[in-house]
Amino acid sequence: MLCLDTCIILDIMRDPTRDNANPADRLAALLILSALQSTSQIVGLLAEQVQVEFMEHVKSFRNCVSG
Repeated sequence: MLCLDTCIILDIMRDPTRDNANPADRLAALLILSALQSTSQIVGLLAEQVQVEFMEHVKSFRNCVSG
């Protein structure tokens, strides 16, 4: 079981824009996402608070990343 919080989700989205972005980290995130979507290998758990916080921050985050 993988318990995600808002910061982890935003960090995954933000990682490609960082100077020290690591291609292996992005690949690992994509593999985990694929496993969550396609099989029961990994079960993802999101608290309702994560969805609320994500919706509060994602717009300002997107504006910051897009420049």
